Amino acid sequence: MQNKEIVIKYSVVIAIVIAIILSSISLTKSNKTITLEKSYYEDKVSFKGFYFINENIIYEGDLSSKEVKVKEGEVVQSGKVVYGNNKSTMQGKVVFYIDGFENKFTLDNIKNIQFSDFDKIKNQENRKGIKILDNSLWTLCIVANKDSLQTIKKGKEVIIEINNNRYEANVKDVFIKNENIFLVLTTKYDLPEFNRQRFFEGFIINAKYYGYILPRDSVVEYNGKQGVFIKKGDYAYFRPIKISHMDYKICVTEDEVLKERDEIIINPKGLKDKQRVKR
Repeated sequence: MQNKEIVIKYSVVIAIVIAIILSSISLTKSNKTITLEKSYYEDKVSFKGFYFINENIIYEGDLSSKEVKVKEGEVVQSGKVVYGNNKSTMQGKVVFYIDGFENKFTLDNIKNIQFSDFDKIKNQENRKGIKILDNSLWTLCIVANKDSLQTIKKGKEVIIEINNNRYEANVKDVFIKNENIFLVLTTKYDLPEFNRQRFFEGFIINAKYYGYILPRDSVVEYNGKQGVFIKKGDYAYFRPIKISHMDYKICVTEDEVLKERDEIIINPKGLKDKQRVKR
């Protein structure tokens, strides 16, 4: 009986020691914070793309500088002498390359496009020559992961970014194949990238938000609600928040429960409301 009491006493002592150690760990754990300030955030989605419009090949082969009558990127009228005695048959933009994809895709057959076609266009070696591009309205086809552009609808106005330049475009068509979403866009802007190649890469601005920009890991679920831990003095306080946007990197909120200069704990895993934390 005495031995049994000793075992019980030792068990209680060990339990108390463990509790003290765990409590000490939770109290001294370093919790990193960020200071809140409102700012803008853009949800940008990367894409691959190419243009497809009416194209007129004027001359194919090595070019003699003496015979070239126009400048690269120049917009000419129909009937303009372009190379030697060759004239443009339409108004448009002059470029000095031929890639073999001239007039291959149209609005009637663009839905036959495959994801692999984008790499074929990208890797196609240009040949020397001169052609005219009908630049009255550019038609573009871009492809991205379907999950990243679920809100894009036909007829929507969008912004695309290529080499840090931004252009307005209209969504003429949308279709999905396997894991990819294909957008057919039109824009009135002459993109300088098209002076040298058909293929391009960039970003589509899917949405723009204004509010508090939080690291994704700072937002946790606590007692069935999503929110953040605010650090005030030596304590952490949980605050549920309404989320405007969240992806794998960040969370945007305009919730007025948060204030400018609040300190938000960015590694809150395991914290409890009103728990003491290390300064």
